[in-house]
Amino acid sequence: MQDVEWTPPGGTPRTIGVCAADGRRLLAGEEPEVRMVRVGDRWMPCHEAGGVPAAVQISDRNAGQGGFGI
Repeated sequence: MQDVEWTPPGGTPRTIGVCAADGRRLLAGEEPEVRMVRVGDRWMPCHEAGGVPAAVQISDRNAGQGGFGI
């Protein structure tokens, strides 16, 4: 795990913890694997979900992988 600065599309820069694979992606100029959450009846990147933790379900694709958080 390492801390890096990342800016989500249309967002503000932030320091986040990433796994080794996402660290390599960012160093290569690629986008990281973004954790998807379910809000209501649709899936969206967690950084777009806002502050609705009670209505959020983490996708199975990202569960238990450490993932990329906000």
